[in-house]
Amino acid sequence: GSVNATAFRLWAFAYDHKVVYGLKAFKAQGMTPSTIAEQVMGYRKRHNIVSMVCDAGALGKMIVQEMNDRYSLAIKPAEKTGKNDFIELMNDDLTRGLVKVLPDDPVIAEWETLQWAEDVEKRVEDPRQDNDVSDASLYGFRESKHFRGSDPLPPVVVNTPEWYKEQESRIREAIERKALATAAP
Repeated sequence: GSVNATAFRLWAFAYDHKVVYGLKAFKAQGMTPSTIAEQVMGYRKRHNIVSMVCDAGALGKMIVQEMNDRYSLAIKPAEKTGKNDFIELMNDDLTRGLVKVLPDDPVIAEWETLQWAEDVEKRVEDPRQDNDVSDASLYGFRESKHFRGSDPLPPVVVNTPEWYKEQESRIREAIERKALATAAP
């Protein structure tokens, strides 16, 4: 985080719903372990965090352990094996509408430009491109268990009491999402 950016991704999922929602993404350069821990603690205060993962490569593993010890964060190292396979799974879920992010989410800019490196024998990411929020999103996606959710219920008939209740619920959810999207990181 001191030279390269530190990225955060907050996903929302439910065990009885097949869609995972990207609520918030944030990245900054120059963060220290204590400012990272403060950011994480702020998320924990505002949200029901089920799991936290971190790219703990190089010295990151030691720093994560220290943050866990000092701040009781319970951050796990991100599972990085089979990354290309999980990129394909996430792309498939995006195509099928099972991964949703807000239109102004910073991950979209990265997704629109990321590509595989040219002239290599195996498929690797182009190291010249920023992928901080993309990686944070992928690691969190792997932790979510949205795929275990049930299929949505069939649509209700228009102008029935059930329909009005569903409309009210959708409006409340939209208001909550907008409030979360406009909240400070």
